[in-house]
Amino acid sequence: MGAELLQCHVQTGQCAVGAALYLALHANERPLTTSELSDGLGFSVSHLENVLASLGKHDIVTSRRGLGGGYRLSQPAGAISIAAILLAVRSLSRGSDISMGVGSVTEARQITDTFLMALDSRAMNYLAQISLLDLIENRFATKHF
Repeated sequence: MGAELLQCHVQTGQCAVGAALYLALHANERPLTTSELSDGLGFSVSHLENVLASLGKHDIVTSRRGLGGGYRLSQPAGAISIAAILLAVRSLSRGSDISMGVGSVTEARQITDTFLMALDSRAMNYLAQISLLDLIENRFATKHF
């Protein structure tokens, strides 16, 4: 995985977790618009719209159009894991994979890919234990990787 792709994954994940967390922190208020989320998080409205659409397809957020519309979490913050959020947006940066070129994959690339897949699996297992509520209440530090 190239540095550019990794950065794309990180930015998309940061946007998704940030948006869900922002919605959780404002759960007792009216639905929030993409403009409000953009102002609060510093991501572009267009990027947030893509992320929120993906989160909506995975039942993490709900939206309502029109006057008074916007986004809310579709479940309580304690029921939404960080892994679920990241898995929901994973496909947004998949299409931008960086090719090694024509020919066989090098042994170094195979070893690197195997390592990164194992790391990804372990990280996702850890993140499945952490909910948005855990982040809000700063309880994630007590979970073991």
